[in-house]
Amino acid sequence: MTNEPAKQRATVIAATKGRRLSALGMAVTLKSISQDTGGAFGVMEAALPPHFHGVPPYRHVCTTEAFYILEGTLAFTLDEETFTAGRGSFVLVPPRTVCEFWNPTASAATCLVLFAPAGLETYWEELAAALANGPIDSSRLVEIAARHNQVPTPAPSTEP
Repeated sequence: MTNEPAKQRATVIAATKGRRLSALGMAVTLKSISQDTGGAFGVMEAALPPHFHGVPPYRHVCTTEAFYILEGTLAFTLDEETFTAGRGSFVLVPPRTVCEFWNPTASAATCLVLFAPAGLETYWEELAAALANGPIDSSRLVEIAARHNQVPTPAPSTEP
């Protein structure tokens, strides 16, 4: 008897495949989710239109998030540092780091977003479903985020 985890199935997702969602003005394609990786990580592709205003600042309680820019340029603010990241750039966002990102240019931008552990896909699924019939109250956005260990900011930190 061994303590090895069950072997996972190899997966190939074609360039045009994956679960497509739309939320907060972005098109998101889920490429790999919790059930594919045994909860280890997830991967999604995000397409941001020209001059996309961005998502409200947030921080993850326990999720590490990483962005790999495939096309275009994104601007980020991590904690209090603001910078741009172009094609081929990699941005690592550790847990509890305040993050905000947007597309400051007149061209579309696309990035691959990796998150560990997996589970962030459920946030995007719930958010897309909630926004399917139009805008929702900001308190509902906060409620959805909280269910997925995401904290909208600025919010006073209660962590040490």
